[in-house]
Amino acid sequence: MQFKEPGEEKFKPKSPNITINQINDVLKSLGSGYMCEEVPERIQGTEILRDKTIVMVDDQLILLKLFAPELVVATDNKARFIEHTNQKIEDLVTSIMETKADIVLLDYSLASGIKGPEVARALLSKGFSDLIIGFSTHGNAEFEFEASGALGSIKKENPEKFPGVSVKALANFLITQQIK
Repeated sequence: MQFKEPGEEKFKPKSPNITINQINDVLKSLGSGYMCEEVPERIQGTEILRDKTIVMVDDQLILLKLFAPELVVATDNKARFIEHTNQKIEDLVTSIMETKADIVLLDYSLASGIKGPEVARALLSKGFSDLIIGFSTHGNAEFEFEASGALGSIKKENPEKFPGVSVKALANFLITQQIK
């Protein structure tokens, strides 16, 4: 993915259902000063993510920005992003529930020492019935997310170079879990 300064010429999209403006609107909503030059190609094998509302929750805004183009394309513009700053768990849970997410991707280490598995437990206790998946580089994330009631966890691969690797891993995880 390449970025450009706002106002530079835009390229034609490679994914027929998503426009560069849709991706750049998401990037703008995340406070990005840079815009995406072109629409990433839809990653083969990620069809299971189409039309799913996926909410990515992370405390590192840069990661939300890096994953946004790939997730927007994979979900046909149904990806949502929540930056966790200093919200209490209850407020974060409310924000997540309001998105009516099909899948919540939770980082392991959030702001203020809050852990993703704590948020997963809180979501489930509030009646969240869709999928919660850990999305982290933390070594014990999978075990702790599963213990919290989440479906499991996938590794967040180097998003600066390969955000699509993690998006493909999410699709593969759902396929292996026989999720439709």
